[in-house]
Amino acid sequence: MKKVYRKFLVALFLLIQINVTKEAMAATLTVTTTADSGAGSLRQAILDANASTGVLDVIQFNIPGDGP
Repeated sequence: MKKVYRKFLVALFLLIQINVTKEAMAATLTVTTTADSGAGSLRQAILDANASTGVLDVIQFNIPGDGP
């Protein structure tokens, strides 16, 4: 009985660790437009980054064109 209980506890511990690790992963948010708001804008990337707690998200830029 102790072996079954121990295996159950180990399995439960591993499942919890996998779930916690998955939730703590940072997101990479990509800015694809120079628009002030909307999908792909810097404003939306900042809002999305601020909405996630406990992780440090990354904002990267991929705006088409020759640049400034």
